[in-house]
Amino acid sequence: MFPKNLLILSLCVHLASSALRRVNVVKSRNPVPGEYIVLLEPGVSLQRHVKAATAVGLVITYEWDFINAFGGTFTDYEVEVISWQADVCCIEQNSYTYLDSWVAQ
Repeated sequence: MFPKNLLILSLCVHLASSALRRVNVVKSRNPVPGEYIVLLEPGVSLQRHVKAATAVGLVITYEWDFINAFGGTFTDYEVEVISWQADVCCIEQNSYTYLDSWVAQ
């Protein structure tokens, strides 16, 4: 638990030096429990965020460099902390998708 507390402390120091803003979490109609997609602002280093997140014990399961985003399994508390990072553009719940219909040709 200590590394996550260290993450919180480092984020608080970062927040003190930047404008305070929190991004809202976009809710899904059919969410995958505990899974979220974090979209970063343009020009922000995806690798730096993923490395920092995994260093404090967050579980990152997806990385999409073409949209500058990562996904993972996070607690509500971890999502709250991530939502206050200045580099985060938005956070969305991951959701289940289903094939509505198919056509054989």
